[in-house]
Amino acid sequence: MSYHDLNSGLIVNSQRNMLNEENTVTDALKWMEAEEVEHLIVISGQYFNKLISIEDLENQKKFETLKHINPSCAQVVVKNTDSILKLWTNFIQNKISIIAISDEDNHIVGSVSIKEIIQFFNHGFETEQRGSLIVIRMRKLDYLLSKIATIVEEHRCIILNSFITNVDDHDEMLLTIKLNCSEPDTIIQTLERHEYDQIEVFTPKQYVSEYQERYDELMRYLDV
Repeated sequence: MSYHDLNSGLIVNSQRNMLNEENTVTDALKWMEAEEVEHLIVISGQYFNKLISIEDLENQKKFETLKHINPSCAQVVVKNTDSILKLWTNFIQNKISIIAISDEDNHIVGSVSIKEIIQFFNHGFETEQRGSLIVIRMRKLDYLLSKIATIVEEHRCIILNSFITNVDDHDEMLLTIKLNCSEPDTIIQTLERHEYDQIEVFTPKQYVSEYQERYDELMRYLDV
């Protein structure tokens, strides 16, 4: 399978309800918790309005409408004809957890969460084996998969598959690898000692507990 040939429209979730500017901070927090994301797409009719993060909702009154929330995160929309790899790069570069998908007329046709695209990659890697995804940003001149594979294998883990995507800086790239181990902490530590210091990690446990403490704290603050 070549991800370069696959469009974002292939994995778009068109059934997810969207919120608008008249919804409240409480609505937004409940939506984020239900969808297991830290960002919320706000629409105006059929069009993208803004993307807000859970940080944007801190210290806000619970009945404040989203119209008055100023976003601090990157404002990203990807077209359904854009490559899935472009979608993935936007997730990693902008550190966001959900992206709006539009058609050629800029009408919002749905969205994709970070969890959904990771599930897609796990299936597309031609193995159902549980494991983790690691994304390393590096200079193209420093890319040597055999070196990274050696580090991984030293920790009794193996690389099941990998792919490369470009970033805005043409001298750099993203290397995404799937490992057969679900807790790659020691691998990450070794990679960092080898000066691979721009690393994102996605593990099965991440979606169970990563956001829950923050949601609970905000909910207690808002007394919801």
